[in-house]
Amino acid sequence: MTGYKISRILSIIFSPLIVPTYALALVMFTSFMAVLPHGVLWVIVAVIALTTAALPLGALLVLRRLGMITDLDVSDRSQRLLPILIILICYASSWLFLSNLQTPPPVLRMWTGAIVATLLILLISPAWKISAHCAAMGAMACMIGLEMSRMLTVCNLFPIFVVSLLLTGAVASARVWLGCHTVMQTIAGAVLGAAAIAVSFFI
Repeated sequence: MTGYKISRILSIIFSPLIVPTYALALVMFTSFMAVLPHGVLWVIVAVIALTTAALPLGALLVLRRLGMITDLDVSDRSQRLLPILIILICYASSWLFLSNLQTPPPVLRMWTGAIVATLLILLISPAWKISAHCAAMGAMACMIGLEMSRMLTVCNLFPIFVVSLLLTGAVASARVWLGCHTVMQTIAGAVLGAAAIAVSFFI
């Protein structure tokens, strides 16, 4: 398998539309929330997947059909504004959903961080193509690290944390390999995602 194919696969599997679902599912099934019936947890994960992955993807498909974006990765920086705004609205709706479920404050604060990271990407993108892929991966790694150090967990998360860091590096390398970003844009994305989660968690 060529480097290009591996990079494309990594970019698809760890799309910024999908990573939030991975992160929330991981937090719920490995933290004190795991005491809830697993059927309830899976329903929550499904709703989050719908609001942060399926609906934004559907919106991107419509925008591409209308010629407002050239591809689903939104490679053209000038086309990023509307797609990111749609994703931000979807994230906000998922936050309201979690809030109405009386989700524990630490989890809600992490989700707030994801919204903050998306807002910052929205503000930065007109001037610089910061990596949304790496922002999502950095945010997920930070979520796992915070859960491991600050919350009650039902398993040893250190190996998962290490894997998340390695995957963040792999996704960053993939984005550079594909020519989608520079090294600095991927580093900045990962730092932004992690910082937004950390700051929101401790405020």
